[in-house]
Amino acid sequence: MRQQVVGRTLIMTLLAAATAACSNDRALAPAAAGTGLAVRATENGGRTDTSLTTFTVRPGFGIVKTLNGGHQLVISPNAICDLSSSYGPTEWDQPCQPAKTPVTITARTWVEANGHPRVDFMPRLRFAPSDRANAILYLMDKVAADDPAYRIFYCADNASDCVDESLTDPTLATQRDVRGFLYRRIKHFSGYNIASGYAE
Repeated sequence: MRQQVVGRTLIMTLLAAATAACSNDRALAPAAAGTGLAVRATENGGRTDTSLTTFTVRPGFGIVKTLNGGHQLVISPNAICDLSSSYGPTEWDQPCQPAKTPVTITARTWVEANGHPRVDFMPRLRFAPSDRANAILYLMDKVAADDPAYRIFYCADNASDCVDESLTDPTLATQRDVRGFLYRRIKHFSGYNIASGYAE
C-alpha cells in the first residue's frame, strides 16, 4: 500500500511540474519532435515490428513523450545527469551534475516472443537521484495490467536475463492503472520489458 502511495505521489508531482511547465514556454515539450521512424524487422529472440522514436531534451527542461507502441516517458526538468557521469548498478544513487547540453534520445521498441513490450534507450545515461528530478516509464500492455504477476524488468546490455529492480529498491516497484499501463520510476536508461514474476 505504501508503494502505491509513493508511486501516486511521485506521479502527481511530475504531472504538477508538467502543468506548470506547459504554462511556462512549454518547458516539458520536446525540443525536437519524435521522428516516429518505423522499421519493420524480424530478429532473433522474437523481436518483431521494431520501431524507433528519436527526440531531444534541452538543458533545464523536462519532457512528456509518447513512444511508438503507445508507451510514454516522463522526465522532469534537470533530471538527466551529464553524460560524462559514472554509470552502472553501483552508481544509480550517486549525486551528479545535470546535463548542460541537449541530449538526443532514441527509444527502440518491439514486442517480444512472450507477447509483451520491450523498449531500449540510447544513449546509456542515468537520472539524478532526487525525488524532484526523476523519470517514469509507462508501458502499454492491457493484458499485463490486469495481472499482478507482471512487472517492468530492467534488462542490461546484451543480457538475456532481466531483473526486477524493486526487489532491492522499493521505489522502483511497478504500478498499474486502468488505462492499461504498467509504470514505474526508472533511474537509468537501459532496456526495460514486461514479464511475469513466474516462469512463462
